[in-house]
Formats: sequence, structure tokens, C-alpha cells
Amino acid sequence: MRLIWMGALALSISSPVAAQTVVSAQGAPAQDPKVAAANSARLAVAQRIAGKLLPDGVYRKMMDGTLDQMIEATTKQFLDIPARDIAGIAGLGRDQVSTMSAASIREIASIMDPAFEERIGLINKTMLPAMIDLVSKMEPQIREGLAEAYATRFDAAQLTELDAFFATPTGGRYASESMLVYTDPAMLSRMQAMMPEMMKAMPDIMEKIVKASEALPKPKTIKQLSQAERQRLADLLGVSPTKLK
Repeated sequence: MRLIWMGALALSISSPVAAQTVVSAQGAPAQDPKVAAANSARLAVAQRIAGKLLPDGVYRKMMDGTLDQMIEATTKQFLDIPARDIAGIAGLGRDQVSTMSAASIREIASIMDPAFEERIGLINKTMLPAMIDLVSKMEPQIREGLAEAYATRFDAAQLTELDAFFATPTGGRYASESMLVYTDPAMLSRMQAMMPEMMKAMPDIMEKIVKASEALPKPKTIKQLSQAERQRLADLLGVSPTKLK
């Protein structure tokens, strides 16, 4: 739910200088054999570093027993937010939002679904194990990406220094805790405290987004599509054009 450490980073290397740094993710070798050998050695050091920073099973250790508590606390906070704040985020005008009561999402949702909170709890408990399995399966790929990123961002001398530091007791401890530190109660409490502030700020942010996009043409409705556009959209969605509404 808040797996901010899982963000994907796309690196594009296009300049002649950048091309000298490391073998690209696509595996295209440098033309100069000496450069290729240096890149290979550099990546090998980066892989050792990545292995220490992201050891086997670290994501499962981070998520199992910690993420469920964080999701539960975050969900509770979310349900206590006034529904009018969510309406503001969704784009409802200030004049409309001002007429709404301060009733929470919990109060409103429970009218439509008396088992709302239990349903949310079951969703979370079902989703979490699946997410842990998925992230654990992806861990080797993430580790390889981390190694490539380090090999790109640090030169050979810097990588050697990092590798040597992580081989020391203090460095090894730092490396093994570098990810797990984000599950520390001190960190989690600050992250959870961000949600109410973010929800308060979102209506103003959405208003700025709407204002910034005023000059753009409005999206088309289905009725405004040409026959060719309707057919293309239907093909992409795998439905008959007559079913587009």
C-alpha cells in the first residue's frame, strides 16, 4: 500500500560519455574491449554491493509482520477522514463540498455496507500474502537493477571503497539494516502521520492541476468519436463498437 521503496527507475544512457560507464541493461557491449572489461569488473563489484544492501529475503522480512500493521493503521486513518475531503480530491467544487457534513468515510460507507470494515480487513489479509510472494519473486531482478544503478552512478574507485566498507562489521551492519530501518516504529509513525496532511493538501493540489490543464482540449465523449475511432477503441477493448457508451 505504501511500498515507496519499490519505485521503478528507468535509466536512459545516450551521450558518448555515459556510454563509457557500464554495459547497458539491454546487454549491448562497449566497442572497446578494454572498456568492456572495465565495465564488467565494475558491475561485478556493484553486484556484491547490491547483494549486501538487498540480501535474499529482505522484502519478506520487511513486509511480513510489519506491513500488515502499517496497512491496518493507515486504513483506520483513511476511514476517519471526512468524506468531504475525499470529494474535494475527486474534483467536486468548493461550493458543493461546503454543503457536506463532517461525516467520516466510515460513517457513510457503513450505511451502504454494514460489513464494510470487515470487508476491508479481509481484502487486506488476502492481498498481503500475495504481495509478499510477488515481491519476493521479483527480488533477484530488483537486486540486479540496483547493481546496474550503482555501476552507473559510481566510478570504479568509489565502488571499491563502498565494497570495502560493507566488508567491515559496521559497514555490514549498515548494509543489512539499510532497508529494514524503514520498518522501524520511528519511521512508520512519521509515515502514517503524513496521510492526514496529504489529504488536507490534495484539494488545493487538484485545483492547481485543473487550472494548469485549462488550456488543453477536453477529452472526447464516445458520441464525439468518429466511426474509425470508435472501431479502433472497440478493437483495443475487445468489444463491439455498439457496446461503447
